[in-house]
Amino acid sequence: MSIEVQVVGRPGVFPGLGYLSTRPLVVLASSVLRGRGAQTETELWLDTDGSTTLDQVRAAGLSAPVVRRATARVDGSLEPQLWALDFLRVLGAITGAVALCGLGLYYAAIVRRRLVGDSLLARLGASTTNAVGATAAEVGGMLLVGLALGVASAWLALVATYAKLDPAPGSRPGPLLRYDAATVLAGFAVAVAAAVGVAAALNLRRRLASLDGVLRHAG
Repeated sequence: MSIEVQVVGRPGVFPGLGYLSTRPLVVLASSVLRGRGAQTETELWLDTDGSTTLDQVRAAGLSAPVVRRATARVDGSLEPQLWALDFLRVLGAITGAVALCGLGLYYAAIVRRRLVGDSLLARLGASTTNAVGATAAEVGGMLLVGLALGVASAWLALVATYAKLDPAPGSRPGPLLRYDAATVLAGFAVAVAAAVGVAAALNLRRRLASLDGVLRHAG
């Protein structure tokens, strides 16, 4: 039996298009099929997976001999994707911690030189606010540049790989790539807190050290 149809639209997403993607899916009125004597089967599509849904369907007098759930297509197959995402989160946190540790080692290596400079500036009349602000701007600038480079690199890496994490690549819709602004803001807050903390620590060290002692041990 053949039926001539006229295509009036091509939706990108439609129920059933995913698992029927290996063959054409044509949507038309059931009355046309019945008028041509075609054998049809009734399917009921629901956007809920409640435990009482099937009972309500049967209570309405509808037969449900076969039940398929969308989640069943990916249950048990998401572990690799979830593991990969968790690993990337942990790797990002470790990278940030290593960057902070490197910053601490850098300032530990130049602490005597910084003490000499800060002590001389204080003796020449530089205020504590200016000293702390200058150090915070120096540290914050380095951290924010690193944060910007890290976010850009992560975004490019995700753009190149996120489609590979789709557990059902033949199903519509495709995977979504969303910008996680909360994580970026959290990284920004950590950078600001680290800059203020390092500046405060260096200022405290300068206040506790005398200029004579600093100059004596500068060499």
